[in-house]
Amino acid sequence: MGRSGACGSGGLDAHVGGFFIAELGPGVPRGGIIRLPGDIINMIMRQTRIWRLRELVFLGILGLIDHVGSSGLMMAQSADLTSENIVIRGILVCLTAEGREAPCAEGVHSYGLKDSSGRVYPLKADKSLDTLRTEPRIQSKDFQLTLRPIQNSSLFEIINARFFRDGKLYEFYYYCEVCNIKTYHPGLCMCCRQETEYREDVVK
Repeated sequence: MGRSGACGSGGLDAHVGGFFIAELGPGVPRGGIIRLPGDIINMIMRQTRIWRLRELVFLGILGLIDHVGSSGLMMAQSADLTSENIVIRGILVCLTAEGREAPCAEGVHSYGLKDSSGRVYPLKADKSLDTLRTEPRIQSKDFQLTLRPIQNSSLFEIINARFFRDGKLYEFYYYCEVCNIKTYHPGLCMCCRQETEYREDVVK
């Protein structure tokens, strides 16, 4: 929006992007010198510094976003490489502290899944592993486990567990009839706090 002023016939003509622009009037030859009041010059200098500072901050933010985006992509790619699930069929075996197969004994806390080739996958100790070891209704030691390798570790986490019995593959779970909730560990329903019921189904 134009503004009229008393600085020659041209005056202060426009305000653009925070700067006041003085146009040459018809009586001032091109290349001539216009003398502006000191307060206007100070204002222009101050606005210039402010906008320059904003530009630097903006460029810094862009650089930070680019760095974080690249780092995030690298982390996501790394996570994908270490979190690929594998499906292994085998039997549970006891392991020594060094990760070697050994006869099961009282107080053993390390277990692995041994496949048909003899390779052993050390398993993370958690509720899923405890269920496989202690659930008597499974009546099988022949498991098909979906495992996820744990980053920076030789252990594998159990993501899903099934078992073979009489040549058939079964899935098992614990069901709450009242709440229609299915879980994979025995115990009370997380909703109504009633005891869950063990169930198993043939995988088709």
